[in-house]
Amino acid sequence: MVTVRWKALLGARLKEFRERAHGGKGITHEKAAETIKRTKAYVVRLETKMEEENPTINMLEDLVTLYGFTLGDLFEPIVDATVRSKDLDNQQLKEKLDFILQQGPERTRIAIDANIHAMYDMARRLRKSGK
Repeated sequence: MVTVRWKALLGARLKEFRERAHGGKGITHEKAAETIKRTKAYVVRLETKMEEENPTINMLEDLVTLYGFTLGDLFEPIVDATVRSKDLDNQQLKEKLDFILQQGPERTRIAIDANIHAMYDMARRLRKSGK
């Protein structure tokens, strides 16, 4: 059974990126908050309780760019978790997402909003079907 808690995955990934930034020296919560014009507490919530927050794609892009990563890097584990099943629909979705993520930041930003919900719905259907 595939269970994707995609917001929790994003939060954990943001924390990992922040801690790995600058060659492993990391970036403070304060610097991250300053970059997205939010509070330190908000950045902590993004990392630990993302399910309760709704950051914009632009906000996520600003953070991952600050950390030295891309939106594609951020969403990669979600794509991987969603396509673990050998189901043809999942493979087609993975191929579409791989194509989109290779198109650069602008296309990625536009497409992720629509596709992240499709991935989540696919994972829910798989969970219900027991795959």
